[in-house]
Amino acid sequence: MEDRSFGIVSEGPTDQIVLEHIIWGTTGDKDLPITRLQPKEDEPGNWDKVLKYCASEDFKEAFAYLDFLIIQIDTDIFSGENIAKDLQINEVV
Repeated sequence: MEDRSFGIVSEGPTDQIVLEHIIWGTTGDKDLPITRLQPKEDEPGNWDKVLKYCASEDFKEAFAYLDFLIIQIDTDIFSGENIAKDLQINEVV
C-alpha cells in the first residue's frame, strides 16, 4: 500500500497500538504513516470521547489528508441506552 496514510480514532492508547500492528502486519509496511487522532498522546480515552470526536470539525478535516480512517469502539457500548441522543447516529452520511 504505497503512499497510503491511515488515521485511528479509538477508545484508548492500547487499542491504537493493536490496530497499528494489524495495519503493519496486513500491509507488511512498518513505515506506513499512521496518525493517532483520538485519543491524543498522553490523554485518556473512552467511548464517549470517540463519539464526540466523530462529531467534531477535526474529524471532518482528517478526510482531507488521510486515505483510510479506522474508528474503534467496543461493541458493548452500542446497546443504545448508554448513548446520549445528540451522539446517536440515525442515518449514514
